[in-house]
Amino acid sequence: MRRTLESIAIAAFLFQIWITYSALTGPHRMSDRIPTHFGFDGRPDGWSSPTMLLQLPAITIGIYLFMVIIGRFPQCFNYPVPVTPENRPRMEAITISMLIWMRTELVCFFSAIQWSMIHLATGAKQGFLVFIEPMGVAIILGTVCYFFFATYSAGKSCKSSF
Repeated sequence: MRRTLESIAIAAFLFQIWITYSALTGPHRMSDRIPTHFGFDGRPDGWSSPTMLLQLPAITIGIYLFMVIIGRFPQCFNYPVPVTPENRPRMEAITISMLIWMRTELVCFFSAIQWSMIHLATGAKQGFLVFIEPMGVAIILGTVCYFFFATYSAGKSCKSSF
């Protein structure tokens, strides 16, 4: 499962890079002013130059690499229950799984936001796809909650299954 999630994250990041590159250098270049912030109704309320599109891929790779690095040190994590020699391996495995899921979800989320911004900036009639942000946040928070309770259960009983 880990390789599949890593492959999905890499594919989503490459998609984000491709659409950004295409938007900035492709045959259908964007105007000098693109929407970069959207209100609750999905309509743009902030504008910037197209080079601002480079920020989201930079943020994506920064967060991804940060999460890879912290995943190398599971002994430093804060857990919701006391860590014992019996439950430590299970709790660390669950937490590392959470990081892998979150990395994949965040890359997909940021890629969807980038696609939506470019889609609107290139003349789409629709407003910003307002369901992307609440859905992305709900998925990420759901993952955190699920793994929190899995870690809590593993800490209470070494025999709990995941």
